[in-house]
Amino acid sequence: FGETNSSITMTNLGPVLLSEEMKQYVEHIEVHLTPRRHSPYNCGLISCGDTTSISITRFGALPELEPLFFSKLQSLLAS
Repeated sequence: FGETNSSITMTNLGPVLLSEEMKQYVEHIEVHLTPRRHSPYNCGLISCGDTTSISITRFGALPELEPLFFSKLQSLLAS
């Protein structure tokens, strides 16, 4: 029922804590969710060290949400 009324799915996996032994092998971590027909956008957030990764996947050819989202994020960080 909920899937047909969804416009975006978002998951925040939070911080990934790596052991000292693994830190030397990991440059960054990302999470990607596969979009579905009734949920055209998905967003995944994950942090590792001092970096947070935001990944947006979409079902469709035109990037409509991404420019708006990152423009707004940039304006918030600049203020």
